[in-house]
Amino acid sequence: MQKISSQQILERINGKQVIIVGLRGAGKSYLIEQLAKAENKHVFIDPLDEHTEHTRFVPSRRMRSEQLQAEVCAFFRKIQGNAKIKLMLCDESNQYFINKWQPLPAEVQDLVDYSRHDKKTICWVARRITQLPTDITELGDIYLFFKQTGKNDLRALDDVCSGLKDIMQEQIKSDEHNFIYFDGNKTEVLKI
Repeated sequence: MQKISSQQILERINGKQVIIVGLRGAGKSYLIEQLAKAENKHVFIDPLDEHTEHTRFVPSRRMRSEQLQAEVCAFFRKIQGNAKIKLMLCDESNQYFINKWQPLPAEVQDLVDYSRHDKKTICWVARRITQLPTDITELGDIYLFFKQTGKNDLRALDDVCSGLKDIMQEQIKSDEHNFIYFDGNKTEVLKI
């Protein structure tokens, strides 16, 4: 298992849509905190009000609701095309969508579609891959999979790339900050 720095990860994910999933305590928050420290042109979407040392948007609600979705969409509209932001860290991003089976709200779709042109890195962070809308997970460029244990989550890993379920079960431990890096071409087990 290779150790990797947050700066090395930033270089790999620059300008990409990144899916970061893992159980509580697996290392997601630690990773995104380190990424924010390495890129000072960042913003957190922070529904749990956890990332107090960083530039962030804290919605008035934290649980999935029409109001939360509207607040987050308004924020996305506000920052669309803002060249000062290079890294968006969308923590608890599964909470922003009322129904993961419906098309993405227009503001989110615009963010997904234009982020590459705007040279923004968007990190969608959640506990479980199955909690995220398929339009987010299937349009991901890079996946960072911390520990996943649910039957449906493991199946979803193999939907992304055959064999990821086996790697998860054999090599990823929830308390060691290790994860699977997958970019469509390469699969590696890394440790932050």
